[in-house]
Amino acid sequence: MPAIADIIIKRPPSEVWAIIANASSHPHWLSKDITTTYQGGGELAEGLKFTRFNKETGVRTEGQVVALKAAHFLKVRFDAPQEAFATTEYHLIAVAEGCAVRVLGEVYDSTDAHYYYFPEMMEQQWRGQLERLKRYCEAVSKGRALWRVPSRLLRRARRGG
Repeated sequence: MPAIADIIIKRPPSEVWAIIANASSHPHWLSKDITTTYQGGGELAEGLKFTRFNKETGVRTEGQVVALKAAHFLKVRFDAPQEAFATTEYHLIAVAEGCAVRVLGEVYDSTDAHYYYFPEMMEQQWRGQLERLKRYCEAVSKGRALWRVPSRLLRRARRGG
């Protein structure tokens, strides 16, 4: 059963996408303790491998972009602790108020051992992350954020590629 969380952000999908796609923005909304590194320093693309490191726990996870349609959809798969893997999907939809963002996450066992995960707990975590993403996106648009979206990412997202 997937965990689902969503939010409306008062920015166009291209701007929200540019922030989601840029690894250097992840500490601002995923967690201050998380750093994401794209393999080879590349940009977000289908097949791209990445590493996520949690400074607080010392846990390093490997992941890969499974599917992508710039400014609309992103699906990643990453190894989770305890012989499991997880997928996260980001759906961005233009609405009158700006951008609706929906996140679907699911954890899968990869052995005969069965680990419990609680979608309700994941949903609560994602709601917090989406609230931080909203605040960050809206602060960037008003020039209040410490980090700005690189213009090349905005241009690419607006072109849809």
